[in-house]
Amino acid sequence: MRKLLMIEVKRFPKNLVTLLTFGLILAMYITQCLPKKWYWYSGPMDEMHFMYTVMLEDYSRGHTEELKTENQILSRKIRFNEESKNLLLNTIKNMNTDYTKKADTRNIAFHLTNEEFDKIMNELDEAVGGKSYYATTIRTIYYNQYISNAFHIDTSLNTLDTISAMKQYLRYTLNEKSFTKYSELLTKKIQLTDNQLLYLKNIYDQMISKDKLEQNVEELYGIYDNWFNEIDDMLGGNTAFGNKNRQYVLNLSNSLEEEENNFNSIKNEEKITNAYARYYSDYMVLLAGILPAVFGAFTLIEDRKYKLHELIYAKPMKSYKYVLSKFLAIILLFAIFFYLIAIISTILFYLFSQSYGLNIDNLAFFKYTTFWIMPTVLFTTAISMLTSIIINNGIISIVIQLVIFFMSAQPLIGGYKWYRPIIRYNEIGNMDFYRKNFDYIMANRIGISIISIVCVLITIKIYDNIRKQGVLADLFVNLIQYKRKGGN
Repeated sequence: MRKLLMIEVKRFPKNLVTLLTFGLILAMYITQCLPKKWYWYSGPMDEMHFMYTVMLEDYSRGHTEELKTENQILSRKIRFNEESKNLLLNTIKNMNTDYTKKADTRNIAFHLTNEEFDKIMNELDEAVGGKSYYATTIRTIYYNQYISNAFHIDTSLNTLDTISAMKQYLRYTLNEKSFTKYSELLTKKIQLTDNQLLYLKNIYDQMISKDKLEQNVEELYGIYDNWFNEIDDMLGGNTAFGNKNRQYVLNLSNSLEEEENNFNSIKNEEKITNAYARYYSDYMVLLAGILPAVFGAFTLIEDRKYKLHELIYAKPMKSYKYVLSKFLAIILLFAIFFYLIAIISTILFYLFSQSYGLNIDNLAFFKYTTFWIMPTVLFTTAISMLTSIIINNGIISIVIQLVIFFMSAQPLIGGYKWYRPIIRYNEIGNMDFYRKNFDYIMANRIGISIISIVCVLITIKIYDNIRKQGVLADLFVNLIQYKRKGGN
């Protein structure tokens, strides 16, 4: 069987589909899984460091932004004149006497009291005409939005909290001037048009007006719910404003203390790489749920296409060796792909950890590749081989796998039933949730692996029967031809 396996493996590098497959895996990794601009190495910034970073950005781009004081919605850019730009630069240098453009702002030690800091911010706000995010009232909202850098799932909110969270999300959407569309696979950010912005601002203003009136909480929630559903319809559906996806955004801004606790959990309990390896696995498992099917759906039936089945049927070769060599060759191919990405990830995080003096788990990406991604590779390959040999059509086999894929790709986190081939964890951190669901996750991965083995055994049995029938059919045809030629 080893020779058969090596023959199969040697065929892959010559195949254009193999190169395209690895290209897709690499593209997904680069666009979705590489460490983004995040505070994983030093934790969230306090308000003073955060605003200092904002000042640096404003100075480099030459403008700040005016906001509506009441609801913190971006209105227009305010260009610095020479006087306000010099004031901004002098303020930056006064706050940090060792100012350089490339300095890491997180390591700066500011020697300012809160009162002195407030005074500096208000002076800057006055210099640019007021209503900027340097103003005390707006600055607080702006900073809270930073430390709540993601809208985590939280279904435990009471009605009053839910109303506040809905308003917060609408404000966030207006500030970003974009909204999120949810599909069965991924999420997609879409820019708001001018008409859509105007529509949302109008609803937000109505929310502010409603808040000033004394009203029953449940009635107020009903009004908010109707507004959000109207927004979802206006944006074409499948947004976080609709009831279906609203659970992903309903939360209140975390406090700095909560964010620091989350960061310390990622840093100390998970040694950073375990948290990122789960996030990496969330995207890679999507590819593992479909790409192996492209190979598995054709690996057995392609012999008929090239008319090699007669030769194979006639050889004294065990059916299980032939099927297993095909199956293991595909598994080996994807193991090489995913473990190569795991090596790249480990090297990147190792270099980062050395730069910042942190401890990481060097085996994290390999562990999650083994028990999170590879069982899905096993399942996808086994199912596609089984369905293709039953139907004798690779295209239909891939379509069947696509149906399984779409049924299993949601939700983005949770839903760890034992029979789901694709499980998701689209979040960095949240160790408590992972710890609570660990047993379900392991049961799922073991269950899927067992199903895969059963599918391979069934495929071997079916192939063996087809092969025996093929040999008898070929003998019958040869006998007829022999008789026609006058044989005895």
